[in-house]
Amino acid sequence: MTEKEFEGFLNECCKEVQDKQKELVEKYNLKAYTKYIFHQTDKSLEFTNEAGKNLIFDIACIGSWDYTEKVWVWAWANENLSKEIRDEAKELKKLADTTGYEIFEKEGFDCEEIVARDLAYIGVHALKGIGVYRIQAEESYVFVVLKAVK
Repeated sequence: MTEKEFEGFLNECCKEVQDKQKELVEKYNLKAYTKYIFHQTDKSLEFTNEAGKNLIFDIACIGSWDYTEKVWVWAWANENLSKEIRDEAKELKKLADTTGYEIFEKEGFDCEEIVARDLAYIGVHALKGIGVYRIQAEESYVFVVLKAVK
């Protein structure tokens, strides 16, 4: 892809995810859920609201962004994630062939938060997700694809 083609691809991914997010928030009333638990063993994200009702999504991890160091690390390269999660995330490496951009094959690199968000949107598109969620971790955000409601 040329730089202009990549910019168009990125804009399409952003629009797609923004539309999916709006639908997701409305359909499942996501703002009512105040707690969450990330389950690596079964690759799920469990939300709980004040009434104790649970909403569970199958997920895939995209990557994490360390906001203190301003560094992105792809999920497939993150040793803190399970082998199953890392293996599923390897699908994102194929974006290097599709786009011609080697950042999709680099384990990690310096970037600003807006780039991390854009990479998450591209990840949702590539993994055919229904939305994205940003998990707060110690000094970083972990971006996950919401794939389906369990």
